[in-house]
Amino acid sequence: MLEDNFLIPFTEYDHQFCESKLWGKNNPEIFNCLSCIFMILVSYYGLQYSHLSSSGFFVLINLAINGMLSFLYHFTGSIGWGILDRLSMVLIAYFSLIMMGKLVLIMLFRHHNYENYKLIKNTKIYINIFISIYIITLLTTCSLHSENLFNILFGLFLAFIIVFIFIANIILKNENFVNLNKFKNLTYHSKLGCFLFIFGALLWIAIEELCTTHFIFKYLMGHAIWHLCMAFGGYYLVLSSNFIILVNKQYMRLPMKIHKIVYDYDTYNFLPLIKIIK
Repeated sequence: MLEDNFLIPFTEYDHQFCESKLWGKNNPEIFNCLSCIFMILVSYYGLQYSHLSSSGFFVLINLAINGMLSFLYHFTGSIGWGILDRLSMVLIAYFSLIMMGKLVLIMLFRHHNYENYKLIKNTKIYINIFISIYIITLLTTCSLHSENLFNILFGLFLAFIIVFIFIANIILKNENFVNLNKFKNLTYHSKLGCFLFIFGALLWIAIEELCTTHFIFKYLMGHAIWHLCMAFGGYYLVLSSNFIILVNKQYMRLPMKIHKIVYDYDTYNFLPLIKIIK
């Protein structure tokens, strides 16, 4: 069999999440599976109806893929799907950090107009070296199936999101961004996305830890809530950061005088969209 060539048996049972205490070992985790669908649907909505930069596009693509793989992981509980689930999380972190790297460059050099080309180039190199080392470390721990270490290292990614909020607010205070359409919504959504990510992660960790000692916590569905927070929080962060990147002249591919970038809610005032109006 093909599985005989794997050092880690693909279909071997991995471990129990808190929800599995409701249904029993080897049974699908219903709420964890259902919450994965929101990751797919929200990502599809952004990909279908919003104008995105390349990094934002790949973040949402991998968020949707992560929803699919996470569904299979919680449905089967197997190590193989668990590793693939975490690998897709690494890709989300990679493209998100690329996006944040662009924001760092905008923050540092938005007034320079490439006068200090060498300094900008060196800064890009240092940012990408840091991202590469971090991602290689994540991939290594994931491949070795060192889940606890992987979770700790991925937690650093959540810390980077807090840094993103700091950078985004500095950029948005710049006079070139003050009069942009829906400026208040943009600031609010960047903070909301950060809050959802951090809240979902902390709630998941707390409930998983307390689940073994406190019976009541198995009913709180902490991991399912994390999936929902990841879906909507990720969407808000991608949209708000992409709007800044697209508006900035250094990253605009279309002439600003001909096209207007609009950051606004959809028809039902539910999720924001980025549109380009000619």
